[in-house]
Order: sequence, then C-alpha cells, then structure tokens
Amino acid sequence: MENHQLYRQTLSFHLSEIQRLGHPVVIFGAGRAGWYIMQVLEQNRIPIAAFCDNNPAKQKHYHGYRVLSAQDLKQTYPDAYIFLGVFVPDTATAIQKQFRVDMQYTHVFFDMAAFLFAYFTTVARRPCNETILAESIGILFENYREGAIHYGYTKGGFFVSPFVTSVITQKCSLRCRDCAQFIPYYTKPLHISVESVIADLRQYAKAFDVVPEISLHGCEPFLHPNLKEICHEVA
Repeated sequence: MENHQLYRQTLSFHLSEIQRLGHPVVIFGAGRAGWYIMQVLEQNRIPIAAFCDNNPAKQKHYHGYRVLSAQDLKQTYPDAYIFLGVFVPDTATAIQKQFRVDMQYTHVFFDMAAFLFAYFTTVARRPCNETILAESIGILFENYREGAIHYGYTKGGFFVSPFVTSVITQKCSLRCRDCAQFIPYYTKPLHISVESVIADLRQYAKAFDVVPEISLHGCEPFLHPNLKEICHEVA
C-alpha cells in the first residue's frame, strides 16, 4: 500500500472509530502539530473535548479549547480518544507510555503523518501531486526519527535539506540600527521578481529528496506586491 492510501485509510479508521465509540476526543500538544490535527478534525466536524499539554505554561486555552494537564484530563475525560500532536517519534513514544502505561488509557494514537497529509490535501487544498506529497511526508518523518533537528542523509538514504530562507525583497518599513540585512544602507531597495525567487528555489530543491521548510523573508516580505503568487508557487 502506498503512503497516500495508508494515510487516507488511517484517517478513515479514526473517524469511524470515534463515531462508533462515542468517546471524547482530546489532542495532546497545544502547539503547531496539535493545530494541524485540530484543523483536520474540525474539517470533518469531529467535536474536540479539549487539548492536553505537559507544559504548565500552556495549560490555559488554545484556539478556544481548554488545555488540561494530564492529571486533570484523567479526572475529566477518563475514556478519552487521544491524538498525539507531536512531530518527533521518540517524543511520541514517551508520551504514549505516559498515557497507556502510567495512566491506563486505551486509545492513544500517533498518526501525525496522516494528519499532515489530510491537512494539506483537504483543508489547505494545496495544489500538488498527492502521491509525491505523501512520499515526502513519509521521508520527513523518517528524518524526524534521526532527531528533532537533522539534515543530510537519513538512515534510509534520503537527502534532507536544512531549512531554507528566501529573501524576496530588499524593502522594509523599518530602519533598525543592527539590521542583519543591512537595510539602512540600501539607496534603491528592490523587490525580487517572482520568476527569480521561484526559479532559485526550484533549482535548489532539485538537489534534495525533501525540503522540510521554506521561509520567505525580507526585509519586510509583506511589502512585496506579488507575495500571494510567490506563496502559491512555493507551496
């Protein structure tokens, strides 16, 4: 079974099990990974009972949902259906032990790759080849198994890029004294053309199996008149 089929099958299983069991759904991780899961569940009209996080500083609210400690979760939702919103598999393994072994939860799942695929294809509706996207997500999570921050060759032989920064404009609304881009010294700052930005990024990406992140920078990238087009092409 190819990755895109596996991811769809995994999400379909969870949606049907949630409906069948009727257990409250909880997302562990009040951060970016948990946000992706939240978006997919909301898209599929699955009620989210709460978030949970081990960090006391996050145990308030996240996007309108309560964020509970593990202890409060056990008291409030002892039969919760829990999705782990984390990226690093080793971290997920430790959290699964916390909930399954220490707290006796039965339904604790780390299917972050499937949720990422679902987010990009059904929520963001990213216009790309879904088979290639699924393969890339698979490689990405193999890379996460190497460590939280890793680039170069994975144990499986895939070549992973460092995070990429693309400067798309020299223009800025500020004149910071210690500007890393030396903006105060430009006499005629320019916007970089869409064609140049995209051509450079495409050429760069050809050298790798996966580019985990592309960050568009300036100066001030929101001043670029074609920012929407650049984002679309990069995506």
